[in-house]
Amino acid sequence: MHAFWMLYACPRMPSVYDGDEVGLTGGKDPQNRRPMIWEEAKQHQELKQFFTTLNHLYSQLEAFQSLYLTFLSRQESLVVFQKKDVYFFLNRSSNPCTFKMDAFQGEVLNHWTNEILVCDGTLLIPPYQFRIFSKTK
Repeated sequence: MHAFWMLYACPRMPSVYDGDEVGLTGGKDPQNRRPMIWEEAKQHQELKQFFTTLNHLYSQLEAFQSLYLTFLSRQESLVVFQKKDVYFFLNRSSNPCTFKMDAFQGEVLNHWTNEILVCDGTLLIPPYQFRIFSKTK
């Protein structure tokens, strides 16, 4: 899911193959020509919900369409970048990561969960997780 998250967050139009959103796998010929999974019970529901949320955010947050980003951290374990007034965090390690930033003192909005958090300037990103935050107005 991290790869798809990065595809959507990076500057340009994301490209997703038909069926990726429900867990349809590809492979070598003839596996790469399998039909779409139409039966809801056979679809990967967690992945489907992930894409539903990601597509919603992509269409609602202007920052997703921005061609410009600024990297704030490019450590091996934590990638942080800003697009407009939205901050994108990706923890690629098996340990929680913290990121200190004065701008995150007070209320911040977690766009993925739509929750408002009260922050002391330090954000905790759980292992192998991503977050999309912005400062509340």
